[in-house]
Amino acid sequence: MTAKIVDLVFSSLRHLKLPLSMPQIFSTNLNPSGNLLLWQAEEESVWFKKQLTLIPEVWEEFESFANETIRHRWLASRYALQQVSQQFPLKLIKEPSGKPILLESEYHISISHCEGYVAAIHAEVPVGIDVERVSHRVQKIKNYFMRDEELDLLGEENELLILAWSAKESIYKWLGEKHLGYKSQLCIRSIDFLGQSMEIEITTKDHSLIQSVFFRQDSEKVLTWTVGEIGG
Repeated sequence: MTAKIVDLVFSSLRHLKLPLSMPQIFSTNLNPSGNLLLWQAEEESVWFKKQLTLIPEVWEEFESFANETIRHRWLASRYALQQVSQQFPLKLIKEPSGKPILLESEYHISISHCEGYVAAIHAEVPVGIDVERVSHRVQKIKNYFMRDEELDLLGEENELLILAWSAKESIYKWLGEKHLGYKSQLCIRSIDFLGQSMEIEITTKDHSLIQSVFFRQDSEKVLTWTVGEIGG
């Protein structure tokens, strides 16, 4: 099946060895230097397995999965990560917190997947990325992660609630702290739909800061990401 890139955000194309069959690439700057890829994962698992170059320890994780959907998303997300990182073979491990890192690399990474899509980001500073399908199911959990003032700011439409959830997921991955309270410790303070960005206030034992999250969305999916040193 023809590979299809939905959206690509990066600092330079020349380091990405993407298949020539891809129909279109969109680009913008990612500052500090880095790459971001959102991929529509239409290819079958066997295609991704042929493209991937991984160390044996990473393949062992894949073999531990029995569910084919999980195996497919796992392969697709690792493929997206290998494209943005250009690490061959891919030496991906997880910290005790669950945050993924690349061995023998000083760059930071984050990956995400949902039905039909995978995303990966690779940069010189900490990053977080998330992709979500728009679904009415978010209505059932909105009070788990949204404050009243956030609902007043964004409203309660499915697309906007998913956007808020995804943004907080990106912050969670960027920060790398377990047991982060999406409602108690993260609060969306402003949003710029034209500029496609928002400001999230983070208040934890170790941090008190405002972090920008960037986004792209349509009626089907939401992509969010955040980039920057962790201060505060």
